[in-house]
Amino acid sequence: MSKFELSLFDNSADFFEESVRQAILAEKKIGSWKYAILFIVQSIELALKEQLSRAHPLLIWEDVDKPGRTVGLERALRRISNAELAVVTEVETRAINQALRWRNEITHYKISESVRNLKMNFATLAGFYLDFVRDKLGIDISGRLPAEMLSELSLIEDYRSELINRARKRMDEEQICPALVWQCPECQANTFVIDNDINCCYTCGLKEAVRQCGFCDEYFFGWELNHYAVDLHTSDTIWICDNCKKHQDHNENFDGDWDD
Repeated sequence: MSKFELSLFDNSADFFEESVRQAILAEKKIGSWKYAILFIVQSIELALKEQLSRAHPLLIWEDVDKPGRTVGLERALRRISNAELAVVTEVETRAINQALRWRNEITHYKISESVRNLKMNFATLAGFYLDFVRDKLGIDISGRLPAEMLSELSLIEDYRSELINRARKRMDEEQICPALVWQCPECQANTFVIDNDINCCYTCGLKEAVRQCGFCDEYFFGWELNHYAVDLHTSDTIWICDNCKKHQDHNENFDGDWDD
């Protein structure tokens, strides 16, 4: 009787190839982004497990003392980082986490996202996957992909680069101070401009409120701050960052109240 088998890495590579195929198809059939995201996240998770298993077979299990269930993507990333098996950049980590959220929305609820962001995130993930399997697993997966598929994939990667280059050109033209440019929490490009209260990413168009901490006077995204009631008997409130909140929590003379 014939038997279907795939090794851990072959399973990963198969998911990656299908994710690229779906991303290419999504240029004509937008719904294919659903499968492109699902499959590339799965391919990355399996590749990370392959790295863990090579370091030690038990590392792929949630409980190394009781093998039974393998680790998920987030735990696999932490273990690889803690064991210093690979360096995953902040941009790559944010892209993976964003895709993981999309996967959970797709499989458990619903998703609403711009094609531009899906495409840019996919390009980052595809680049991460190709580099990871080449540098850490010693496998050049490009040899497994049809030439025309590699050509189409390069166009997706070029799309992200083109948008970022255009954003940087715009910032130069507007003479935006580099110190007033942040990393965008949506597309991960360093093109989120806070100069002159613009508060917008020049790459993906994301707009986010930016506020100043009422204690240290540093600027943060609004969702990074805590709402603090200065006086319980009045409606006076300020926004305060996590570090200042921790400092105030341990301040013996702190009489205020947190309104999270």
